[in-house]
Amino acid sequence: SGTGFSVEDNCYAYGSTYKPEGLLQQYADRMRFSAFGYLNDPTDDNRDGGVLRARQKYVGPNLIRPGQTTIANPAKEWDPSTGIFVTNPDGTDVTDTNTDFGVAVTNSGVINYVNKFGQEQRTYKRRDPVSELYYGVLRYLKNQGPVPAWTSAISTDANKTRLVDGFPVITRWDDPVQFACQRNFVLGIGD
Repeated sequence: SGTGFSVEDNCYAYGSTYKPEGLLQQYADRMRFSAFGYLNDPTDDNRDGGVLRARQKYVGPNLIRPGQTTIANPAKEWDPSTGIFVTNPDGTDVTDTNTDFGVAVTNSGVINYVNKFGQEQRTYKRRDPVSELYYGVLRYLKNQGPVPAWTSAISTDANKTRLVDGFPVITRWDDPVQFACQRNFVLGIGD
């Protein structure tokens, strides 16, 4: 007959509130993450490719720099005091997408993309070309740049807002490999 409660193992205190945390938060001080996805096109079964939605980075409150002092992360994806997710931690990528494709993008970040993709348009891409998504990821890890044909049709498509789906489509890539002997992993999530 207990009057108290116990919190689940994945819940952490933010002030007097407990919030669940996922694996991205759990490993935020040890790993950098990025997110790739498809253009949100549920009507064209022949749409090719996968696009970079969030650059590889540390998502947590700390910016880890091996051999140097840890500093505050200007692109953190949640508030370390409240646990509330930041809606737009990667403002430059949002601005670039708005400019490049003429659509209103307000969300960014790895965690936001994993949590929210498909929600704005309430639809998902069908018949995913998973090998092309994997190829895009490998091109990113090798710093070879995106495949232009995979995003070139956005600007002229009548449904470009649906294609972009409220998140950045990053066409100017940076080199995700920052450290000698950096280990890289690819996790695919599909239907």
